[in-house]
Amino acid sequence: MSATGVSSAASPTSASSATGGHIPLPHTVSYAKSSRSQCKGCHKVIEARQLRMGVTSLSPFFDGTVVKYYHVPCYFKRKRTAGVDTSKLDGFKGIQYADQDNLRKLFGEPTGTAHTHAHTYSRTLSMR
Repeated sequence: MSATGVSSAASPTSASSATGGHIPLPHTVSYAKSSRSQCKGCHKVIEARQLRMGVTSLSPFFDGTVVKYYHVPCYFKRKRTAGVDTSKLDGFKGIQYADQDNLRKLFGEPTGTAHTHAHTYSRTLSMR
Protein backbone atom coordinates (compact mmCIF):
# COMPACT_ATOMS: atom_id res chain seq x y z
CA MET A 1 0.00 0.00 0.00
CA SER A 2 1.18 3.47 -0.82
CA ALA A 3 0.84 6.59 1.30
CA THR A 4 -2.49 7.31 -0.42
CA GLY A 5 -3.91 3.98 0.77
CA VAL A 6 -4.11 2.50 -2.72
CA SER A 7 -2.34 -0.72 -3.49
CA SER A 8 -0.52 -0.51 -6.80
CA ALA A 9 0.59 -4.15 -6.92
CA ALA A 10 -2.36 -5.37 -8.98
CA SER A 11 -3.05 -2.33 -11.15
CA PRO A 12 -2.60 -2.81 -14.92
CA THR A 13 -0.54 0.36 -15.25
CA SER A 14 1.99 -0.71 -12.66
CA ALA A 15 2.26 -4.16 -14.25
CA SER A 16 2.94 -2.70 -17.69
CA SER A 17 5.43 -0.17 -16.33
CA ALA A 18 7.14 -2.92 -14.35
CA THR A 19 7.81 -4.79 -17.59
CA GLY A 20 9.19 -1.65 -19.17
CA GLY A 21 6.51 -1.12 -21.78
CA HIS A 22 3.10 -1.92 -23.14
CA ILE A 23 1.69 -5.40 -22.53
CA PRO A 24 -0.15 -6.59 -25.65
CA LEU A 25 -3.75 -7.48 -24.92
CA PRO A 26 -4.83 -9.97 -27.60
CA HIS A 27 -8.26 -10.28 -29.10
CA THR A 28 -9.71 -13.75 -29.63
CA VAL A 29 -12.54 -15.41 -31.47
CA SER A 30 -14.05 -18.78 -30.60
CA TYR A 31 -17.28 -20.70 -30.20
CA ALA A 32 -18.76 -20.73 -26.69
CA LYS A 33 -18.23 -24.14 -25.09
CA SER A 34 -21.28 -23.74 -22.83
CA SER A 35 -24.02 -21.24 -22.06
CA ARG A 36 -22.27 -19.99 -18.92
CA SER A 37 -20.40 -16.96 -20.29
CA GLN A 38 -22.03 -13.57 -20.28
CA CYS A 39 -21.49 -10.78 -22.82
CA LYS A 40 -19.71 -7.84 -21.20
CA GLY A 41 -21.44 -5.48 -23.63
CA CYS A 42 -25.14 -6.31 -23.24
CA HIS A 43 -24.84 -8.59 -20.16
CA LYS A 44 -26.91 -11.36 -21.79
CA VAL A 45 -25.88 -15.02 -21.97
CA ILE A 46 -23.71 -16.16 -24.86
CA GLU A 47 -25.31 -19.44 -25.94
CA ALA A 48 -23.29 -22.64 -26.40
CA ARG A 49 -21.68 -22.97 -29.86
CA GLN A 50 -22.33 -19.29 -30.60
CA LEU A 51 -19.44 -17.29 -32.06
CA ARG A 52 -17.96 -14.93 -29.49
CA MET A 53 -15.18 -12.35 -29.41
CA GLY A 54 -12.84 -12.06 -26.45
CA VAL A 55 -10.59 -9.31 -25.15
CA THR A 56 -7.79 -10.36 -22.80
CA SER A 57 -6.87 -7.92 -20.07
CA LEU A 58 -4.91 -7.91 -16.84
CA SER A 59 -6.90 -9.17 -13.88
CA PRO A 60 -7.57 -6.66 -11.11
CA PHE A 61 -7.78 -9.55 -8.61
CA PHE A 62 -4.70 -11.71 -9.25
CA ASP A 63 -1.46 -11.76 -11.23
CA GLY A 64 -2.56 -12.93 -14.64
CA THR A 65 -5.10 -12.22 -17.31
CA VAL A 66 -8.83 -12.68 -17.83
CA VAL A 67 -10.84 -12.85 -21.03
CA LYS A 68 -13.95 -10.72 -21.36
CA TYR A 69 -16.33 -12.19 -23.93
CA TYR A 70 -18.75 -10.34 -26.21
CA HIS A 71 -21.36 -11.22 -28.79
CA VAL A 72 -19.94 -10.31 -32.21
CA PRO A 73 -22.24 -7.26 -32.66
CA CYS A 74 -21.51 -6.09 -29.10
CA TYR A 75 -17.77 -6.39 -29.74
CA PHE A 76 -18.03 -4.03 -32.71
CA LYS A 77 -20.04 -1.51 -30.68
CA ARG A 78 -16.96 -1.05 -28.48
CA LYS A 79 -14.85 1.99 -29.23
CA ARG A 80 -11.53 0.13 -28.81
CA THR A 81 -11.46 -2.04 -31.95
CA ALA A 82 -9.18 0.29 -33.95
CA GLY A 83 -5.96 -1.39 -35.02
CA VAL A 84 -7.49 -4.87 -34.76
CA ASP A 85 -8.04 -7.01 -37.85
CA THR A 86 -8.53 -10.69 -38.54
CA SER A 87 -4.76 -11.29 -38.67
CA LYS A 88 -4.59 -10.20 -35.02
CA LEU A 89 -7.43 -12.43 -33.81
CA ASP A 90 -6.28 -15.49 -31.90
CA GLY A 91 -8.33 -18.50 -33.03
CA PHE A 92 -9.46 -16.97 -36.35
CA LYS A 93 -8.22 -19.91 -38.44
CA GLY A 94 -10.13 -22.33 -36.22
CA ILE A 95 -13.61 -20.99 -37.01
CA GLN A 96 -15.84 -21.92 -39.95
CA TYR A 97 -15.19 -20.27 -43.33
CA ALA A 98 -18.60 -18.55 -43.35
CA ASP A 99 -17.85 -17.01 -39.96
CA GLN A 100 -14.39 -15.97 -41.19
CA ASP A 101 -15.97 -14.19 -44.15
CA ASN A 102 -18.54 -12.47 -41.91
CA LEU A 103 -15.77 -11.20 -39.63
CA ARG A 104 -13.74 -10.02 -42.64
CA LYS A 105 -16.77 -7.99 -43.74
CA LEU A 106 -17.19 -6.48 -40.27
CA PHE A 107 -13.49 -5.53 -40.19
CA GLY A 108 -13.77 -4.08 -43.73
CA GLU A 109 -11.44 -6.65 -45.31
CA PRO A 110 -11.80 -8.49 -48.63
CA THR A 111 -13.90 -11.65 -48.34
CA GLY A 112 -14.08 -14.98 -50.12
CA THR A 113 -10.35 -15.73 -50.24
CA ALA A 114 -10.67 -18.82 -48.03
CA HIS A 115 -13.47 -20.22 -50.21
CA THR A 116 -11.58 -19.44 -53.40
CA HIS A 117 -8.43 -21.25 -52.28
CA ALA A 118 -10.35 -24.29 -51.02
CA HIS A 119 -12.43 -24.43 -54.20
CA THR A 120 -9.36 -24.09 -56.45
CA TYR A 121 -7.55 -26.82 -54.53
CA SER A 122 -10.49 -29.26 -54.75
CA ARG A 123 -10.88 -28.56 -58.51
CA THR A 124 -7.16 -29.21 -59.03
CA LEU A 125 -7.44 -32.57 -57.26
CA SER A 126 -10.52 -33.63 -59.21
CA MET A 127 -8.80 -32.85 -62.55
CA ARG A 128 -5.99 -35.33 -61.91
